[in-house]
Amino acid sequence: MGVRFPRRLAADDTALNRMARGLSWRAPHPREVLHPEPFALPTPLPPNAGEGEAGWLRWLEHWSAEDVRFEDGVPVSCSLAGRAFLTLGGWLFRHAPIRDVRLVAVAPFVGELAVCPWVAKLYRLDLAGNWIGSEGVKMLVAAAAFAGLAELGVSDNGLTADEVHAVEKLFPGRLLR
Repeated sequence: MGVRFPRRLAADDTALNRMARGLSWRAPHPREVLHPEPFALPTPLPPNAGEGEAGWLRWLEHWSAEDVRFEDGVPVSCSLAGRAFLTLGGWLFRHAPIRDVRLVAVAPFVGELAVCPWVAKLYRLDLAGNWIGSEGVKMLVAAAAFAGLAELGVSDNGLTADEVHAVEKLFPGRLLR
């Protein structure tokens, strides 16, 4: 049994005309590449006062937040991906009183995290298990925003005992193990 190939499309074929009209079948115009439309992130509305924890959880789904901890019906702690924290942190902190964050998958974004304004809004930041290495940890603890943290978790980041002691000197009594 032979392989069947689709018939060849003629110039006047309606399927060909449909494909030509579709945006995905044309190359972008140079002005679209040089001057793209501004990108607008979707803005989820924060929950209403009566929705409680279920409303908050539904709202926090937009940030893929996990391990959310509530106090008096409002979120105070969660676990976020590094990229979500860096790009969407402004909306998160504008509406939710979260002050304790555990970041995962943040190793590729250590430089961005060092200058991220959202870190200054945190009480506690846990970076455990990100394997950002001693250079990454040194860069972060030298950042101005990190000076305001009450607690910083850097376990399982590839630090030797001497490097942990060096970080402890910068964060006396505030380093999580």
